[in-house]
Amino acid sequence: MVQKILITEKELEGFKNKETKLKTQLAEAKKRLGATAQGSWGGCAAKEQAQQDVRYYTIALADITKTIKKCSLTEKSSDKDTVQVGSRVKLEIDGEVSDYVIGIGQPDDNLPHVSPISPLGKALLGRKTGETISFFTPAGEVNARIVSIGE
Repeated sequence: MVQKILITEKELEGFKNKETKLKTQLAEAKKRLGATAQGSWGGCAAKEQAQQDVRYYTIALADITKTIKKCSLTEKSSDKDTVQVGSRVKLEIDGEVSDYVIGIGQPDDNLPHVSPISPLGKALLGRKTGETISFFTPAGEVNARIVSIGE
């Protein structure tokens, strides 16, 4: 059974935009590859680069398309003070503060993503700023304080 990924409408839109961009980049790379095969554009290095680009965009497009197919839309509540799928959460763990996105986030953001079905994700969902949570990792129990919640 395929595990559904909970995602907000905004996140899904970001993934669809990325998919469209990858399709365009793949078409351009294939066009360059065709031009090098006909000898009308560049030399051996240009052909190798075009081949690498086609492989890269083909794999990236397949990955994002597979991700989109696994997605299930979740309604984001208007309560911005509660952690939910799509929230950006600032956590303090052992005195160190880090930012996380609950869910898969945007395809181009650089924040770590926390699955809502992971131990940390389950501990965070429905909680509010200032609350302390506990969750288990292979290394044992971890306590964290929710510093802030954003979008």
